[in-house]
Amino acid sequence: MVEEGFVDVWRERHPTERACTWFNRALAARRGTRGQVLVSSDLVPRLRTADFLDPLPWSGHLPVVIEL
Repeated sequence: MVEEGFVDVWRERHPTERACTWFNRALAARRGTRGQVLVSSDLVPRLRTADFLDPLPWSGHLPVVIEL
């Protein structure tokens, strides 16, 4: 998708921060993979925020919120 002109807006807003959107609760590890938060390049100037919310107790995924 990035090759098609989409932009990972979380990475755009947090270029040096390391974060994961998935982690393994069984191992009590806050490490895993980070999903991409993609928008078309024409929406990037309208981006106000791109953040992860606190983890939910029943999920191994972090909710992602963007505001345009």
